[in-house]
Amino acid sequence: MKIRKAKKTDLKKVSETFLDEFGKKPYSEKWTRKSALGRIKQYFQNSLILILEEQGEIIGFLIGSTYLGWNGWMGFINEFVVSERHQGKGHGKKLMSYFQKTLKKKKITQISLTSHIDSQAFKMYQKWGFKIDKESVSMHKKLR
Repeated sequence: MKIRKAKKTDLKKVSETFLDEFGKKPYSEKWTRKSALGRIKQYFQNSLILILEEQGEIIGFLIGSTYLGWNGWMGFINEFVVSERHQGKGHGKKLMSYFQKTLKKKKITQISLTSHIDSQAFKMYQKWGFKIDKESVSMHKKLR
């Protein structure tokens, strides 16, 4: 297993993995190949994309960014995917650890993310020490 920074040539495969995994329950997101690739290309412009690779095959990725908060620089996990057939083998934990070490080298001491409450990822994040923020909530509004 290898972790490396994404190259432009990885973006199509990353977008296909994104499309496959977020099309499943509980997410059931309706991405198209074109919109998924557009999203990943946008992230490639201004975020860190870490590739999880096994025997030359991309089996997962983490897209992270940093931002300045009121109490200093923070890390944020925008997307985090390990292909279903590679889950439960510790790969995601290694990828998360790698990202956290990258942030620590930049003197960043906090990291946040959002997660679907019914997902396996939600339970995994809690197991890894992430806590539910009691002071904020994710909100959405449809514009008509």
